Amino acid sequence: MIKSWPEGGCGAAFDAGELRTVRTRRGDGEAAQIGQEHREVRFEDAIEASLLGGGWQRGLGENYDPKLGIDGAELETFIGDAAGRVERRLAFHAGVEDAQRRHLHYSATETGKSLDLALFVNGIPVAIAELKNALTRQTVEHAKRQYCTDRDPRELLFARRALVHFAMDQDYVFLTTKLAGEKTRFLPFNIGSNGPDVDGGAGNPGATDGYRTSYLWEQVWQRDTWLDLLCRYVNVPMCALCGRDLRSSTWTTDEWSCQRRSSDRLHRERGCALVS
Repeated sequence: MIKSWPEGGCGAAFDAGELRTVRTRRGDGEAAQIGQEHREVRFEDAIEASLLGGGWQRGLGENYDPKLGIDGAELETFIGDAAGRVERRLAFHAGVEDAQRRHLHYSATETGKSLDLALFVNGIPVAIAELKNALTRQTVEHAKRQYCTDRDPRELLFARRALVHFAMDQDYVFLTTKLAGEKTRFLPFNIGSNGPDVDGGAGNPGATDGYRTSYLWEQVWQRDTWLDLLCRYVNVPMCALCGRDLRSSTWTTDEWSCQRRSSDRLHRERGCALVS
C-alpha cells in the first residue's frame, strides 16, 4: 500500500503532535528512536512504490533459500513457463518476473541478519542495496562501513549470486562488485551536481522530492533498462569502450563502471535520457 505524507520532506512525515503523544507515553528516548525508524521506512517506501509502479513485484522473503542463494519456487515457475515456448528470447523478456525484497534474511548460519533491499530476476538475486537516511544521522558512509565490517564476503549471496552491491542514502550512491571486508573498494555511482553530461561538481543535483538519488530506482532500476543492462552484463564478452575481456566469472568494480558507461551511451543513442 502506498502511503501519502505531508509536505516538507521526511522530517514532516512524523509531526510534532505525534511526537508529543509518543513522548508522553514512552519518554524522549523511545520517541526519538520511533521517529528515526519512521523516517527510514519512508525512504524505503518511496523506493518500493516506484519499483512496484514500474512493473516490479514484491517478493516474499520466506521463499528465499539462503543455502542455495535463490528463490527456488520462483525460479521453477519461470523455467516451467518458458520451457514450452518456441520464441525463447521473447519468452525471456515477456516472462521475466522481477521481484524486490525488503529486509531479506540472507544467511544460513546467522539467521538474524538481514539486508535492506534485494533485487531478483526469476528467483535469482542480482543486486543488493543498503539504504541509509541522513535525517537519522546515518549516511552512505555508514552503509559502506556496514558492508566492510558486518557482511561476510563468504556468504553465498555476496560471493556467488549478487552481481553488484549498492550503498546509498538520499544524496549519494556508491557501488562495488566484490565484498572483501576492510579491503572492499567502492566507486561513486552519482551523476554530478549539474546532472549527466554537464560540467559540475561531485554528487547529484538537487531534487524537488527531496531524494537526489531517485535516478537510481527511477531510471537505472527501471524494469526494461535494468534487464537490458543485465543482458549486456552477462553476455557481452568484451567491453565496447575499453576492449577488456569480460568472459571471466567475476567483474571488477572498474569493469562494471565501464559497462555502465557503455550502456548509457547506447541509451543516449536511442534518445533516452539516462544516467551518465
